[in-house]
Amino acid sequence: MSMFEKLKRAEPNSSVVYHSGPDLKGVPRPILHLVRNLYDQGKADLVQRRTDRGFEYVCAFRAQPANIEQFYTFRFAGLVQ
Repeated sequence: MSMFEKLKRAEPNSSVVYHSGPDLKGVPRPILHLVRNLYDQGKADLVQRRTDRGFEYVCAFRAQPANIEQFYTFRFAGLVQ
């Protein structure tokens, strides 16, 4: 299963590591747009964990969607369409 499908099929209260590395430069654009949209919709939080190779970037799915203020969204910042 592709990373895109794992993220699309993830259940509430689960989490998916969508990238590992020093930064987000290697993340395919569709994956980046998907996780940012999930955050903007209040369905997931985006967190990172430090590792010896940099970071693990994690999409942590919420049990209940949150209301994200427009000012704090990736869409407001012009980072997703």
